[in-house]
Amino acid sequence: EVFYYYRDGVYYGYTQDFDNLQFTATGLAPNTTYTFTVKAKDKAQNWGPFSNPLTVKTDEEPGRDTTPPTAPGNLSLVSKTEKTATMKWTASTDESGIEVYDIYRNGVYYGYTQDFDKLQFTATGLAPNTTYTFTVKAKDKAQNWGPFSNPLTVTTDEEPGRDTTPPTAPGNLRLVSKTSTAVAMRWNASTDASGIEVYDIYLNGIYYGYTQDFDNLQFTATGLAPNTTYTFTVKAKDKAQNWGPFSNPLTVTTDEEPGRDTTPPTAPGNLRLVSKTSTTVTMRWNASTDASGIEVYDIYRNGVYYGYTQNFSNLQFTATGLTPNTNYTFTVKAKDKAQNWGPFSNPLTVRTNPS
Repeated sequence: EVFYYYRDGVYYGYTQDFDNLQFTATGLAPNTTYTFTVKAKDKAQNWGPFSNPLTVKTDEEPGRDTTPPTAPGNLSLVSKTEKTATMKWTASTDESGIEVYDIYRNGVYYGYTQDFDKLQFTATGLAPNTTYTFTVKAKDKAQNWGPFSNPLTVTTDEEPGRDTTPPTAPGNLRLVSKTSTAVAMRWNASTDASGIEVYDIYLNGIYYGYTQDFDNLQFTATGLAPNTTYTFTVKAKDKAQNWGPFSNPLTVTTDEEPGRDTTPPTAPGNLRLVSKTSTTVTMRWNASTDASGIEVYDIYRNGVYYGYTQNFSNLQFTATGLTPNTNYTFTVKAKDKAQNWGPFSNPLTVRTNPS
């Protein structure tokens, strides 16, 4: 019934001229590659498979210049300030003539020039004391882009009169006092020509707080966890916005929580076999002792947690689902009501009965 033609996988046209199985694709771009396929539909509305693909590159436009210009040569610095950089280069050559030069800054398009008598460009609005890399490329009048010039790397001047010297590190960071939840510290002042604006305090390498009390170089970190080790450092920023280096580290362990029991329970005693079958082992032990009382006993099988008991009137546990005629080693440990874990009991090694 019909032949459908596809260009680059998209429907393009059809023909029902079965005497002349031919099709002309028009409106194509010069010097461009296309892939065509054809498929047929019969009068019962069944679509057949695609033909083999035909890949064709169209001819160049007659008389069109397809040769790109040469790269601009010898891109070099003319002058610079804290906010500008002026550069120049030698002309690209091309048969049809140059239409424009594009300038790129750090790989991103920045500006252009069509002043071919003076191959020069000034980049403005730059940041002081900052490094930039510039490149230039040319487009000819036939719309061909040439390659990039050599890169030109420029560091702008410092802002006139600006202090770029960082302050010294705060000296002799030391402990003043501590509690279970707070640490007070002091340090010696940083020195700087423009003066100190702020001291930042870091806890374990992460920003924690600041102080601008320069008469009392002291800071108290609060909300800490009891019986926990922390490392503090301090650094200064001057009024010209320069950050100085970190102070010496101060490592402090907070006090224990007042009145908190930190003594672990004793190990369960005399872990022993009560009975066994081919798939179970029942064991007993003597109670652990602890000032705050026992909260739980955990049972381990071959070094891996297996179960627990809180039946303190009957210190017995039965491991089930075991494999017949197999060796197992059990241990038990206790946790008190203050959340302290005690040591393991003696190990109990048992071989289950044969099946």
